[in-house]
Amino acid sequence: MSFTVKTPTPILEALQAFAPTSSKNTLKKWLKSKRVFVNGHIVEDAKALLSQGSTLSLGPRKEYFRASIEILYEDSNLIVIYKPPGLLSVATDKKEFYTAHGLLKSRVPGKKVFPVHRLDKDTSGILVFAYTETARESLKKQFEEHSIYREYRAVLLGRLEEKKGTWTSYLKETASFHVYECAPCPEAMEAITHYEVLHETPKTSFVKFILKTGKKNQIRVQAAHRGFPVLGDKKYGTSSFERLALHAYALHFIHPISTKKLCFTYPYPKEFATFLPKTFP
Repeated sequence: MSFTVKTPTPILEALQAFAPTSSKNTLKKWLKSKRVFVNGHIVEDAKALLSQGSTLSLGPRKEYFRASIEILYEDSNLIVIYKPPGLLSVATDKKEFYTAHGLLKSRVPGKKVFPVHRLDKDTSGILVFAYTETARESLKKQFEEHSIYREYRAVLLGRLEEKKGTWTSYLKETASFHVYECAPCPEAMEAITHYEVLHETPKTSFVKFILKTGKKNQIRVQAAHRGFPVLGDKKYGTSSFERLALHAYALHFIHPISTKKLCFTYPYPKEFATFLPKTFP
């Protein structure tokens, strides 16, 4: 969220207008902790005077950033992170600041950060963002050509009869953003997912998914359509779990500049352990 200064104003007065319920001490703490940005640059001086048209914004608390995302790899061209469940990948509304994309932009104000792909809000796992347009175009092309390896782990409700195979279907989306399977037609998107059951309990299946395509809600819709919804999926299945039991476990791609193959994995969440033996790798 941002605030535009209409007339030349001392920064503390501008902050008071931006956050009228906050005390003066709180506003000074924001400045001291480098959370206040003016036109994309950090401002710490409590005596600063803002010119007309300046844009004032507030960055996240540092502890929020540390608790929200974990950096797995970073260079001048791209960054690979772990996104926890409950955090949007990118904003769906200009007012949404607490997204993986927004948090990365707040690390180095003024630095460009380009989204390349997304994870559903309630899905945890690995995400890559580009720092340059060249890197973005290269990564987007790899996604479009389905040359990037994407592996997910999920807990499904029920036991699959076929323990290994491929789901091929066609997906459409309603005006209310609900994705569903349909017959092949020009408006539908083909979705291909390879799967393998890694472990079972009497009522659940722990499954490895490898995406051939990457359509919105692909795994969740295909699993639910076959009668095995992802545990905790309030949208397409059952909510009888503390979170959506879907995790982006592995991501392999070619570095846009060096052309070296980069491979990343992030352990499945501890909540999944309830459905696995203690000796499970």
